[in-house]
Amino acid sequence: EPVLRWLCLALTALAAPATWALARELGFDRRASLFAGALVATSPALAHSGFAVLTDGPTVPFVVLAVFWAVRAARTTRARDAAWAGVWLGLAAGLREAAIVMAIVVA
Repeated sequence: EPVLRWLCLALTALAAPATWALARELGFDRRASLFAGALVATSPALAHSGFAVLTDGPTVPFVVLAVFWAVRAARTTRARDAAWAGVWLGLAAGLREAAIVMAIVVA
């Protein structure tokens, strides 16, 4: 169980830099992007679900990365970017079925 706990925590910790990258991709400046990442990094709910052996926490960075790549694919119209959005969405759906709802947003 300690290994799973640390794995969940490590995956959940990726949500902050993923949120920063999404904010930058959406066109926010550096300060606003850092603030968005800091808000996610200091979220008590995310910290709790990341430390517990649950699928909620590790799903968050995968969903954020799916949205990041979908936004980039819409901007660049490259198939490779759309494929990355699908990969991250698939990983999120593999952890938590509720992430399938994100397919509607990503599409």
